[in-house]
Amino acid sequence: MNRAIHLRFLSLCTAALLLVFLSLPAAQAGPVITLSAEAVQNAPNDLVQATVTAQASASTPKAAANAVKLLVTEAEAIMKTHDTIKYRSGGTHTFAGWHNRKWQMSSELLLESGDVAALSELLGQLQEKQLIVENVRFTPAPQTRQTAEDKAIQEAIASFHARAGLVAKTLGKPYKIRKLDIGMNARLGGPVFFEENKRSFAPAATAMPLEAGESQIRMIVSGEIELED
Repeated sequence: MNRAIHLRFLSLCTAALLLVFLSLPAAQAGPVITLSAEAVQNAPNDLVQATVTAQASASTPKAAANAVKLLVTEAEAIMKTHDTIKYRSGGTHTFAGWHNRKWQMSSELLLESGDVAALSELLGQLQEKQLIVENVRFTPAPQTRQTAEDKAIQEAIASFHARAGLVAKTLGKPYKIRKLDIGMNARLGGPVFFEENKRSFAPAATAMPLEAGESQIRMIVSGEIELED
């Protein structure tokens, strides 16, 4: 019986302490200010990607396929002589050309290399073999992009701290960071913004002139700071 009374007494004390704690006024948060900062890093476009297409037309689908296969085989023989260039097959399309009653077939080859000079030479050789260069795209290689992103993040965070410190100093108060978002690009809605510089093309030649240029990688840091008393 005494044990039951003791437990009941402890329960009442705990409840009383809880009521006292809940009745205490909550700490008032200081003014909250929203800030943002941006940093830009230039990254060399040290990776080039190209799409090359073999096309042929013939009176039957089989004949068109054989003609395209011959072009692709010749192209692969040339590409194998370039150790610094990766390649793989892309899409293949077959359709009937009603205007000339012939079957059309095309097959893509996707090329990628960090050696711009070698790829330039290869594209010229493939054009001489009647393959069509559909497009060429320059971009930073993954490691190059990562390095530029890391530097941009560091600079953006440092800029955010500088702005926060300036605001707090002007108002004569210390501050703490309440929220921080990193990596969103305001213009494109992604973590990183790429801006491709110009590139050059030419008709069939010994080498296709290419200009890689640079990409701009933008990182944005936005967040909230709370001014303290």
